[in-house]
Amino acid sequence: MSIILTQKKAIQKLKQSGTEFYYVQNPDFIYPPFELYPIPPKPHYPLPTLHGIVMDMDGTTTSTEVLCIHALEYMVRLITGNEKNASWPGLNPITDYPHIIGNSTTRHVEYLIKRNMKDISSVKLYEHFLDAVIWNAIYGKDETRKNEVLTNLRQIGGNALYQKLQSVKKQKKISTSEIRTLKQLFPITDTIQMPGFNTVVRLAIDIYYQRYHYILQQIDNGKGASLTHLLPPELHKRFIEPMEGIGEFLALTKGLLKNEAGNLTNGLIQKMQKKSGGKCSVPDRRKSAALLNRFSKRFTLHPVKVAVVTSSIRYEAEIVLKEVFNNLREDVKLWQVSDNIISDTLQTFSSPEHYYDAIVTASDSHEIRLKPHRDLYSIALHQMGIPKEQFSGIIGFEDSESGNIAIKAAGIGTAVAVPFAQTANHNLEAADFIAVGGIPEVILNHKLFLE
Repeated sequence: MSIILTQKKAIQKLKQSGTEFYYVQNPDFIYPPFELYPIPPKPHYPLPTLHGIVMDMDGTTTSTEVLCIHALEYMVRLITGNEKNASWPGLNPITDYPHIIGNSTTRHVEYLIKRNMKDISSVKLYEHFLDAVIWNAIYGKDETRKNEVLTNLRQIGGNALYQKLQSVKKQKKISTSEIRTLKQLFPITDTIQMPGFNTVVRLAIDIYYQRYHYILQQIDNGKGASLTHLLPPELHKRFIEPMEGIGEFLALTKGLLKNEAGNLTNGLIQKMQKKSGGKCSVPDRRKSAALLNRFSKRFTLHPVKVAVVTSSIRYEAEIVLKEVFNNLREDVKLWQVSDNIISDTLQTFSSPEHYYDAIVTASDSHEIRLKPHRDLYSIALHQMGIPKEQFSGIIGFEDSESGNIAIKAAGIGTAVAVPFAQTANHNLEAADFIAVGGIPEVILNHKLFLE
């Protein structure tokens, strides 16, 4: 039902829907400029049952936030002329990371452009944008991204290059001399003017995505190991690997571990301590093993619906999740459980599509209203077939401020923040619980809020 309300009646409706609200700004091209989301009441614990689980991808399910940060930093290096400057300090974990993790790519890039505007070279911006255009036209795998880049080229007056790329974009490779010839169709001189802020952001986004998609392609082709030198040594061995305890959690909640879940206790405790840096209290191992077995028995009878929700587009999510499950299957082979459980788990983990009840990406909302808006999580709840009356029995996991707001804005009863090094400085007050020990802490110390 749709009716027109006066301001007075609208306020009355707001009062009826809650006492506290999230104020969330819309993108500049969306009307109205903001949304108000009522904060749902906190459920009573312990929960009587668990109807569903929703989980973020980057930083919660997998380590790909490291890849996003790398690509953003690489973009800033290029457009500020610091590509080969070893003394350039890079992005600051304290001042920058809270603004470039957990929101839309546009918001991340807008922040970085504002912060570095005085150092951006118009020549470098256009040069590296052209590199991104040509790479996407020839090597890009995502048609939506390719079309957006080419549209941006036309909007800045690159019609001649645009027309030429239409005839060469079906090639499988392109030589250096051919690239030079193409670039001559959009000559860049030292006098080229800096475009307006919104245009700078659009071009910078295309530079960011070119780097991000290049690395994703290398990973998808089995060459990701050759790029690990780009990672800070203290972070991860790979650009994409499961976060601590994800495999055990996914298997447990689907009832795959039968009466052997307790065998994974020691491994989960170790992962919890690693994730928290030793800050979590160590539970009694015997009692924890008994707890895991009780959960396993419960979920064997009533498997939980699980969805993964990400602000990445479908193309990116497919590569990332494929790699996550490749690594999960290798981990499962090392579990101290019987062969038949390993076999069943490997089958269920055969692909993300085979495991998840819903996979929701930015492509499902046309990249318009991403986190902290509720849309992606609302889509996930709908796809899982969970009615509003059961939202209080759902747990959502996120590593960022905007992600936890999105969970609660969607009406989900419990939001759990599972921060990692790059989101340690986020404001996580929207979360009902902050689990520095990640998923293992939620299982072992919080008992999944069920006991």
